[in-house]
Amino acid sequence: MSQTLYRHVLRDAWSVTWRHPALWIFGAFALFMGQSQFFYSLGGLFHITSLGTTAAYAAAYGQQWYVPLISPNSWVQVVVGALLAALCVGFIGFFTFMVIQSQGAIMAAGDYIFRKRLYSFKASWHAAIEHFWSLTCVLFLKFLATIVIAFGLYGIQDAVTRLPDVWWPKVLFVGGFVVFALLDIFITYISLFATCFIVLEKQGFKSAIKHGTTLFIRHWLASIEIGVIFLIANVIMGIVAKLVFAILFVPLFYFAVLMKVSTGLTEPIAALNIGILFAAVWFVVSIYTTWFYMSVVILFDHMRGDSPDSKIMRFFGSIGSRDI
Repeated sequence: MSQTLYRHVLRDAWSVTWRHPALWIFGAFALFMGQSQFFYSLGGLFHITSLGTTAAYAAAYGQQWYVPLISPNSWVQVVVGALLAALCVGFIGFFTFMVIQSQGAIMAAGDYIFRKRLYSFKASWHAAIEHFWSLTCVLFLKFLATIVIAFGLYGIQDAVTRLPDVWWPKVLFVGGFVVFALLDIFITYISLFATCFIVLEKQGFKSAIKHGTTLFIRHWLASIEIGVIFLIANVIMGIVAKLVFAILFVPLFYFAVLMKVSTGLTEPIAALNIGILFAAVWFVVSIYTTWFYMSVVILFDHMRGDSPDSKIMRFFGSIGSRDI
């Protein structure tokens, strides 16, 4: 039987990712879905949208810088504050829509590329729109599960700190952490596979959750193995992102010093440099995210065909089949 190795999955996903750079736009938003623990990714989303909070704070305490005619405690000030709040809420809503929609669009693009041997950015977008609410339900379920995991870990940590300083509370903490880590892996893969069933197999939310759970149970060991590969890839990607930041930081720092000396401006140049650094890191990570979701699509198709087999099981199987 021909074996599908993990490197084939990752290689094919990278080939498609590199050939279709337009998909990186989807990857730029889909990265906030998070491969695991959406709660932390949501924190990143709020961090990005904190620009709106800063603007609202500046409008409240420095009205003359934005609208000189606004007098303290006037109705105009209230209207401006309400508009800024509505703008922030609208931006968060639009950004959340793009995060959910982009994940579906990447997987829909994988459906067109790997199954239909076609590629259409527009068709991928419309295909994802059709399943938006089902994808939102998967996201909401994952979000609830993540809250349970976060509170569970906090509860164990709080309980351990109240117990005597002996060996068994530490064992309790490690055991609890392992249990919640396994639960996190379970939730992560079910949500990914359920998303594949929704987008690729055109199933409803309940059916997708059911089949996603069954698929993970059937290939749980292979899922954990490739999850370790993705974990290593995440670490490498973090190093690359920091390296890109460091490489750009030096010339941008000297640019800021030069502009400070020649123009006397500090804050606008600092804001520009921060924007450039953020855009560069976001660009690199968006490519990685596109590759990740393409890998999930290929892996899903292979698992539906009962491959790839677990490397651990193949290793022990090869030992048992050897002649003594």
